[in-house]
Amino acid sequence: MTTLFFEHLAVENPDVIFIHKYPGLVKTGIFASAFDTSSSWSLKRLAFQYVVPPLVGAFGVSEEEIGERGVFVLFCASYGGKGVECSDKWGNQRNSKGGFEGDGVFMLKQDDEVAENEKALKKLRDIGAVKRVVEETSGVLEAYL
Repeated sequence: MTTLFFEHLAVENPDVIFIHKYPGLVKTGIFASAFDTSSSWSLKRLAFQYVVPPLVGAFGVSEEEIGERGVFVLFCASYGGKGVECSDKWGNQRNSKGGFEGDGVFMLKQDDEVAENEKALKKLRDIGAVKRVVEETSGVLEAYL
């Protein structure tokens, strides 16, 4: 839904580059603090307080690295902008419509590589899902705009 809504915004704002980035697991204290410590004991609470945090710590990425990756994406010209030319590894990345610029959205995985979802998104566009997503999202956001 986010990518489809961003595509809608990209059509309306052709001079803006939209990036939908998945940061992956980030090492924060959010899981340990997800439940009120004064609430009754439950299996779910125990798991989120004592099992999930070590797993996130082992496989997650630090907040600092996520911030650095965000700055990289912001300034790297590989994502359709006029930023700094990045190494040959990055080249020109393709957006959600298969192009290098225009009205698409750059969908990035945890490693900042582009997620290849063009076929699935095309199917959604073809059945009119964009209109429905825009209507629903606009309805939710309307109260805040």
